[in-house]
Amino acid sequence: MGYVSPYDLFRGWTDEAHQAFGQYPQNLRICVDGDILTSFPWTPKRLKRPGLDGRRRLLLVDATAQSGISVVLERTIETTDEDHWTLCANLADLEISRGRKRIAFEHTLAIVSSISVILAADCERMIRRAQEMGLNPQVSIQITDDGSHPDIGCLIIDFIEDKLAARAVAIEPDGWNSRVRLVTNQGHSAADDEPANAPF
Repeated sequence: MGYVSPYDLFRGWTDEAHQAFGQYPQNLRICVDGDILTSFPWTPKRLKRPGLDGRRRLLLVDATAQSGISVVLERTIETTDEDHWTLCANLADLEISRGRKRIAFEHTLAIVSSISVILAADCERMIRRAQEMGLNPQVSIQITDDGSHPDIGCLIIDFIEDKLAARAVAIEPDGWNSRVRLVTNQGHSAADDEPANAPF
């Protein structure tokens, strides 16, 4: 089980950390197979099933005694050729604690912010790998969900896309001469759109 510490990621509660997270994600945990959420308000059913390998699949949980949400983040990289690399992210097995139909804003904020940071870091590593190989592919990010909670899943994806499009978290490393494309829920690329204002 892991904690997400903006202090460690950004070397303090800096302007960059605040822009990425909005508020400190103190109730967020990242889990893999074998983790036990002791002294935590809620254990999602998904944690009791195998398949959370820590690389391709992670379980993100944000919960208090009153409410909570969890979702599995699945990531793969598709390289159709040397010129097109896509980071494919899928949100699966979304759960809401205690049978609630709505989720608190702070849970959404923590999940969205953390997934945005993870995807931005993945994408930056892809770009650096391409640089090491002497390649200059068009890099894209595509986010989907499994439809387990269609309304909530789409909302979370929209917020992640807005946050990434606004570059609330840096994606492209210095020296990269093209902008990462964001393939949105509507199927179009947001690479050349005006940066959106992230909702948090």
